[in-house]
Amino acid sequence: MKKIIITWASNWLGFELAKVFQENWYDVIWLSRTKPSIEISYIETDLTNKESIENTITLIKKDYSDFSCIICCAWIWYIEKLNDTDFDHTDEVFKVNIVWQNQLLSWLSKPIKENNSDLIFIWATIGYKWNEFMPMYSVTKWWLRWLIENWRLELKNTLCRVIWVHPGWLNTDSNIWDNWRETIISNLTWKKIWSLLDAKALSNLILSFINLPKNMEISEVIINRK
Repeated sequence: MKKIIITWASNWLGFELAKVFQENWYDVIWLSRTKPSIEISYIETDLTNKESIENTITLIKKDYSDFSCIICCAWIWYIEKLNDTDFDHTDEVFKVNIVWQNQLLSWLSKPIKENNSDLIFIWATIGYKWNEFMPMYSVTKWWLRWLIENWRLELKNTLCRVIWVHPGWLNTDSNIWDNWRETIISNLTWKKIWSLLDAKALSNLILSFINLPKNMEISEVIINRK
């Protein structure tokens, strides 16, 4: 059974990815602070804490060293305009979205190369444009572009594929709950909530990408709403 590691699988797209891959006979290793609500391999991981990440690395190398893919799906955000940003929030966003996520991959770089493991980064179309409500989140998504391209360079002489997925707004609770992103922004503007992408459909699409022959890399895909 192939092993796949997913960061932040406790909610939203990560949770759908975990279910879809498990349904397709993958051993999913779930990394998050929250214990899963489904029967699945789980390592408690706090991506803002160095000791937690080091413990996760040790457990992965001990019990799941033959993983075939890592999906980086752990991102955080705050709705704050540039003239009202909070230092602690900004520090947390950069740590989770860029710094510690990269450290996780860096400390696993040896088994990644040995296994010819694929790396999948869940980006977002927000990284292509300014955003007045989540500016620091959009900044980290832009920085992620160059982090991904550097990982592609690092793995160019291997069979590892670096797959970069840019979905628009998804129909997850992170967007449509009363106190979450799309609802809050809709209440602040004239814009109404409209067509949202289906998280399960996106998860199945990502599954199809890694089931292609290893010499076929879907390097970058943009998925817009209609």
